Amino acid sequence: MNGRLHLFFQQLGNGSAVTQIWHRELDITAPGGAWSPVVNTSQATQPAHSTEHYCDSLGRMHVLFTAVPGTGVAHLYHCYRTG
Repeated sequence: MNGRLHLFFQQLGNGSAVTQIWHRELDITAPGGAWSPVVNTSQATQPAHSTEHYCDSLGRMHVLFTAVPGTGVAHLYHCYRTG
């Protein structure tokens, strides 16, 4: 998306036993560019697992993920960011 490489991954949070969805990006048009800071995309209180991510025609990066809230049943969540 716009010369940027997006990386989504699942990992435990800082000192947490709860898996979260994280995002980083790299400007691939600038030689020697650095990765952006890691951003917690899911912000879930329960384990989150990525199911899909895509970029729409308006340049927004969408992420769909599942998490199990206090009800004990998996829910599908959606978030996006403009970039």
